[in-house]
Amino acid sequence: MGMSMSSKSPLQVLRTAYAVGQESLSDYSHVKSPHKFTQAQLFACLVLKVFLGTDYRGVCEFLKDCHEFRAEIGLRQVPHFTTLQKRAGTLLTLPSARELLLQSVAKAKKNRL
Repeated sequence: MGMSMSSKSPLQVLRTAYAVGQESLSDYSHVKSPHKFTQAQLFACLVLKVFLGTDYRGVCEFLKDCHEFRAEIGLRQVPHFTTLQKRAGTLLTLPSARELLLQSVAKAKKNRL
């Protein structure tokens, strides 16, 4: 049927999710939030978690081991797994989450990922 439109590269998936998050989400969820991680960074980590088929601890361990992945999205430190767990409850259930996913797919297709 032709070239596959899905990426096998975790780094490409991370880049795409981060770009979509930067375009679509405010930097922080609240003015008084700790400002350690942007919403785009956390969204990208959550998308990577799903892509890798791992749990919250697994994606955190993956990020600890992979400096290149952290650098790609500007992570100075790896979020604790509970941070991702808590943010998944809001970032992935926001009314805009479906739109973010659609944008991610559209961007990936445009870039032939």
